[in-house]
Amino acid sequence: MKSLDRSVQEKKGGISGNAYYHNLCMRAVNQSIGRAIRHGNDYAAVVLADARYASESRIWLGLPHWLRGSSGSQTIGREQSASYGRSLFGIRTFFKERTQNS
Repeated sequence: MKSLDRSVQEKKGGISGNAYYHNLCMRAVNQSIGRAIRHGNDYAAVVLADARYASESRIWLGLPHWLRGSSGSQTIGREQSASYGRSLFGIRTFFKERTQNS
């Protein structure tokens, strides 16, 4: 991390160590979400339990656009962080409805 920070200062460009690790972590999160949901007919529960997803804009904006609720997906928006119980109830209801409709 320090070598990336030095390189940014010396060359007046590039990516800082902090930004590098942030990108690396967000890529891993997005890959795991992608493994759960492969196409439009798939459904899965993606639980992001770390409070930073709701409290830090750069982390929230690192999530896929569709997951942040812009396309009408069933998400609890960033401004409405849910309690564990409410979230679990919503997940249970979602899967119960899918089971009954198939």
